[in-house]
Amino acid sequence: MDKNIKAALKDAREAIRNKEYKEALQHCKTVLKTDKTNYNALVFVGVAAEGLDQSEQAVSAYRRATDSSPEQLLAWQGLCSFYEKHENQANMQALVEVYDRLMELHNSDPTKRADTGLKLAQLYQKLNDLGKAVESYQYLLKLLEGDKQKCMDIWIQLIQLLEKQKSLPPEYVDLLGTAYEVVVHTSGTVENMDSIWSNYIRHLLRNEASWDKIDAECVDLCEHFPEVVYPLEVRCKLYLEQCVTDAPSYVNKLVEVQARLSQLNENSPVCQIAEGFIKMETKNWVSARDMLKRGLQSLKQMAVGWLYLSRVQLQIHDDSGAIQSAVTGLKLLKQNRSTAAISNHDKILIDLQLVQVQAMVPLGEPGQLDEAVKILIKLRHAGHCLAMVLETLGYAYIKQGNLTAAEQTAEQLQVEQPSPASLALCGWVAFHQKDYQAAIQRISAAISQESTNGWYQYQLARIEWEADLHRKDSFMSFLKAAKLDPYHSATFLYLGYYYLESKDTDKARRCFQKALDLNRHSDQAGAALVDTMVSLGDEDGALQLLTSVTTEAAAGSAKWAWLRLGLQQLKYGDASVAITSFQCALRADPKDNHCWECLAEAYVSRGSYTAALRAFKRATELDPDSVYCLFQIASIKQTLGLHAEAVAEYRHILDRYSGYVPALKGIGETYVLLAKASLNQYFNGRAVDQCQLAIEYLTRAASHRPDLSCLWKLLGDACSILHPVAKEAVSLSVPSKLLKVKTTEEVTVIGKQDLLSLGARCYGRALKLLPECASLWHDLGVNYLRQSEISSQHSEREEMAAKAAQALKKAISLDSTNHKHWTALGTVATSDAISDPALAQHCFIKSVQVEPNNSVAWTNLGTLYISNGDIELAHEAFKIAQSLEPGYVACWIGQSLIAETVGHEDAMDLFRHTSELGNHSEGLLGYAHHVSSVLQDKSNRPTEAFKYSIQQMGAVPAASDALAKYTDRVRDNPVAYNMHGLLLERLGLYREAVKALRSAVHLVEQKDDTSLLSQVRSNYARVLGHVGNYEESIRQYQAMTPLGRFEDVCGLALVYYKAGNLHDSYKVYEQAVSLAATDEDRSHVYAGMGMVAYKFNDTEGAKSSLFKCSQFSPPSIVGLQALCSLGLLSKDMTLTGAVLQELTNLGDIEEFSLGICFLMSIFISMQGNPKLAVNNIMKAVHTNPGRSQLWYLLAKFLLQIRPNSCGGATRCARVAEKMKQLDIKSISTLTIACLAEGLHWRKDPNKNSLSVAQKAMHLYPDKLDNVLNLLSAIHAETVTQISSALFQGSLSNVELKYCGFVLLRVSGDVAPEIGESKKTAIYLWCVQTYITALLSAEKKEETHSVLTEVLATYGDREDVLETLRVMEASMESDLTTRQAKLKQLVSCNPRQEYTWQLLVDCTLSMDTDGLGIEELLRNIKENHPRVERQQHLLLKIAQFAFQKTLVSDDTSVAAAYEDLCDSALVAVFGITARNNCALLIQGLKFLLEDNQRFAKKAFLAMLNMPEADYGIGHMFARRHLLSIYQTKKDTEKIQNLIAGAIEDGDNDFVLKCSKIKD
Repeated sequence: MDKNIKAALKDAREAIRNKEYKEALQHCKTVLKTDKTNYNALVFVGVAAEGLDQSEQAVSAYRRATDSSPEQLLAWQGLCSFYEKHENQANMQALVEVYDRLMELHNSDPTKRADTGLKLAQLYQKLNDLGKAVESYQYLLKLLEGDKQKCMDIWIQLIQLLEKQKSLPPEYVDLLGTAYEVVVHTSGTVENMDSIWSNYIRHLLRNEASWDKIDAECVDLCEHFPEVVYPLEVRCKLYLEQCVTDAPSYVNKLVEVQARLSQLNENSPVCQIAEGFIKMETKNWVSARDMLKRGLQSLKQMAVGWLYLSRVQLQIHDDSGAIQSAVTGLKLLKQNRSTAAISNHDKILIDLQLVQVQAMVPLGEPGQLDEAVKILIKLRHAGHCLAMVLETLGYAYIKQGNLTAAEQTAEQLQVEQPSPASLALCGWVAFHQKDYQAAIQRISAAISQESTNGWYQYQLARIEWEADLHRKDSFMSFLKAAKLDPYHSATFLYLGYYYLESKDTDKARRCFQKALDLNRHSDQAGAALVDTMVSLGDEDGALQLLTSVTTEAAAGSAKWAWLRLGLQQLKYGDASVAITSFQCALRADPKDNHCWECLAEAYVSRGSYTAALRAFKRATELDPDSVYCLFQIASIKQTLGLHAEAVAEYRHILDRYSGYVPALKGIGETYVLLAKASLNQYFNGRAVDQCQLAIEYLTRAASHRPDLSCLWKLLGDACSILHPVAKEAVSLSVPSKLLKVKTTEEVTVIGKQDLLSLGARCYGRALKLLPECASLWHDLGVNYLRQSEISSQHSEREEMAAKAAQALKKAISLDSTNHKHWTALGTVATSDAISDPALAQHCFIKSVQVEPNNSVAWTNLGTLYISNGDIELAHEAFKIAQSLEPGYVACWIGQSLIAETVGHEDAMDLFRHTSELGNHSEGLLGYAHHVSSVLQDKSNRPTEAFKYSIQQMGAVPAASDALAKYTDRVRDNPVAYNMHGLLLERLGLYREAVKALRSAVHLVEQKDDTSLLSQVRSNYARVLGHVGNYEESIRQYQAMTPLGRFEDVCGLALVYYKAGNLHDSYKVYEQAVSLAATDEDRSHVYAGMGMVAYKFNDTEGAKSSLFKCSQFSPPSIVGLQALCSLGLLSKDMTLTGAVLQELTNLGDIEEFSLGICFLMSIFISMQGNPKLAVNNIMKAVHTNPGRSQLWYLLAKFLLQIRPNSCGGATRCARVAEKMKQLDIKSISTLTIACLAEGLHWRKDPNKNSLSVAQKAMHLYPDKLDNVLNLLSAIHAETVTQISSALFQGSLSNVELKYCGFVLLRVSGDVAPEIGESKKTAIYLWCVQTYITALLSAEKKEETHSVLTEVLATYGDREDVLETLRVMEASMESDLTTRQAKLKQLVSCNPRQEYTWQLLVDCTLSMDTDGLGIEELLRNIKENHPRVERQQHLLLKIAQFAFQKTLVSDDTSVAAAYEDLCDSALVAVFGITARNNCALLIQGLKFLLEDNQRFAKKAFLAMLNMPEADYGIGHMFARRHLLSIYQTKKDTEKIQNLIAGAIEDGDNDFVLKCSKIKD
């Protein structure tokens, strides 16, 4: 080597020693320039670079060095040192290679090789390469085989390595066991040997080593390390698990080990569990349970501990706890989470299942019993513990009620394994079979064999108890059972029952307490204990116990406690809390009807009647025979005011229990309440009927229980509340036993006076039972007052009033704080019989002092003041009453009377307000009086006040209703009847007006008031004329002497006119001329004379009188209209024009505008300009769009003058209908318009002719027009449905039935105002419709019968015979004969439209070659008289021919039909170019001919045709145009079609286009 290199290397070594790494690098670079592979220089570079933290350069240098000389150690050692200092994943991987190389280089030095190998093993641990690490340790063990200490260290490291692993392969498990065994059995000293030994035992346990092996290791560990707890715990676990199968062999060992463990650690869970087991073996059950629970609380994973705990709990009858413990143990075993020391899994599992089912059976829950039976059957099939399984299964069957299976199981047990248990089971089965003697024999036999069994003693005691033998014997048996088994709750429960029967309540309480302490889930014990405590007066203790039990109870349990707690809470008035308690009880048993009853009672106590009603209903669902629940339901409905439903419920009870007094009392009281409500609504007749029923039911109740004062009080109420009703309306059948009459009849009919007297006697009977009841004295006093008010004799009135005062004073003496008594006494003092204003004022003031919020007393005080003329004080009193109770109607009536007295303008509004608040006779009469007064004053008609108070407020019907109520109650006021008749006359209710005015005439005749009688007769006679009773009307007019009033003379003349007595009518009108006071009246009289003259057929005389009428100023407008009509009838256009001009000059008078407009339109139409006539009405409509009569006139005129404008007529009629709210004329016209327009269900499912006709019929069923319109609508709908093949026959039967009804209606004595000829025509039209319906329904026999009947009646009439011939022809079955007959009929009478239709249908159905149709087509065009009616016949032919064109296979035949179709279409277009159907057929023909240009023209013509609504023609045209435009790809036209569809509402077309676009 060169000297310079050596020197440089020396300098580099010196620099590294001095940590001058940069200088060292300079020296090394000098060397490497000369010798690039110099080993030492490269190593020095690595060292220097490492010192300068140049890691990559250092590694590179070391690697170059090892590459240049791989057999030298220095570079490898440097590289090893570098990797060890800079530890990361990559360096550790590289370090493995370095260690391997170093071990090769140290082959001659075992020590260094072992050290490197140990480092390599530890490196593999860090790299988580278990296999390489284990190989390294095993290599080291071979390498150091002679060095025991080092080998021991390696074994320990190997153990530590393997212990860290979560899971080991089987070969490593064995290796770990070997390592443990080598270490623990070494003779040397090893640090932490006790821990290693403990881990060794855990290893043996984990890998299920033999019991002896584990026990031996534990013993060795205890010998070497006596203070270590773990091996003792393991031994305890081993012995505990071995005791499951062989307890006697291991108990002593367990006692010894547990004692040593207890000395070392008495709080060890294993020690506690072992101690619990030892106590269990000594039958110290409670201590065993507590100790086992303590241990398992810390060591929950020990399944065998849960087994022993469940066994202990089963012994002390803690069945729920036993089930819970067993289930916990089973879960551990199933999840393999148990700390089992040995493989005893199956035995523990079976034992846990047995304990579980043994605990389930006594509890008796249905779900648990089913589960228990399944488990037991499975165990029986597996053959496990057969005796115990069979015994438990037998008891389970008994609990389920399956005694047959239980008996079979018991017999099997007796045969296979006879024992005391089998005898006991057989005896228990016999007990449940009611064979008590056999049961006692078998149980006694079991006891003789096993006398220490407490269960057998309990069974014997139960049998003796239930067999009703000497209670003393069963008591002694229960005592023995309690001594043998002091933990059995049921034993102490029955002991308590015995003491309870023996009247030793205190001992019973202690026994019940003991039973409950033993079994906190015993409902019977808890209930008995609480009931006993309550009977002993310890309610606080009972409440405390119940609170404690319910607080601890789980949801849905402890029903007995919640129920009794709720009852206690309800007893102390805490209803809301009681409701919660009852709800908790129901969660435990939702089907307990008693709990529902208690809950309902709590709701009632709280005032929640609706909830109570639901609860009682639920209770009745569970127990339909519960009378109490049914009664409470009825009672609650009565309380809620649902009186009708309450009556139904009471009747339901009485149907089953006719003598049930509470129901009789309840239904009687309900009828009394219903009667009061009826009286408030002025339903007087209904109130009388309800009182009748109330008396009947209450009499039945009083017959059963005459000692109940409430029944007599209610009877008194039922007899007294009818005092406001008119005496003529009161007539009741009362049981004779209630009356002081001697009769053999069961019931006696009495009137109002006797009824009130009976009420007083009933109150008296109640007072005999309760003489100190103030309210009864009050009711008696009020009854006497009512008797005084209706008495006809003055002395009797005074006597009754005095009795009333005495009774009310007695009530006040008993209860002076009740304001009602003072108010009633004040009312008595104001009566005519006493008339003591001072006393009355004192009483009313005293009533107000007792109860300041007393609107009744203030109102009565105000009435007292107003009757004495003190208006101001009265006003103040009424004002206070209003402030106290704004809805009290009487105080408002008082204010109304004051306003009326002082002449205030608000009097009418006040009276109207009283009628709105409620019904009161004074208020009703007052309002009607003011309405009549306003109506009588004609000067105020144009004012806003009149429009508001009369028209807008609906005053006339309201006042009429008010008087209807008043006159029903007060039947001796002729003025009221007269006003009522006038108001009814104004409403057009003439028949009711006749009744009212007849009553008024009768009352006035009795009073002999000549002036009033004349006025009433006049009104009566006038209304009689309205109803057509002309003879009586004439008699009433003639009875008026003298007949000097102008109005009466005119009225008589009018009645003569209506009666057809024209001569007398004219004479009376002449008399009226002289009585007329004004020119206007004279004008009206001459108008009447003109009409009478026209009836004489004296046209000139009529014209003369009407001319005279027109000469007065102002003239009679009615007379001018009559003159105009006369001109139109006589076609005197000059006269008509002049009169119309005169009418026009009078201006727009709303009352006559409709008639004038109509006459003007007729005048214009007669001049040959119907369009201008329609325009005249339209102009009037535009001028006055709010007048419904003009819309109605326009609709009717369009139907008559322009029948083709049916759509417009329909819309006008709809407007009139809406404005007049279904006026009879407008809705009838609307029906005809819909029929004429053809509005059937296909066009509009809602607003079609049938729906309108039905509505009209419902509104005005007495109008013949509506009856006939409905028949037409039904016929039209039937034809439409049949032709559309939808709902075929759905209305056919309806049409037939309705036709029969209409025929009866028309043939009867109805509509006398129509003439006989018109009636016959209507009847024949109905017959024709009926026959048509019969033919459509193919009922030929019925058709023949009808035809024969009509022919017999109307055979002499040619029109009838012609119609019948048509019908007979249509019934002809042979088509050729039918066609021939129809042709003959058509030729005879071509105007018969129906015959043409039948002929077309017949010809089309016969056609084969088109020749017959061609002849028919010519016949129609030549002979049909009405061109506009030809269209539908021609269209039928065109459609038929077009269809034949499509289906015909013969080209010549198809061409013939095509020509026929063209001819029919040409004929149609010759009539009108605007026919949708013809255009559609034409367009389709062009499409088939591929002539899109002409097809488009036809469809565009359809689309451009205006239709009333979105029509089917537009729909078809739009779809065919779409296909044409799609072919031409004309998007603009398609968009136009879509826009039109949107406007028309054709949503289907829009949707179709959107799908095509997509």
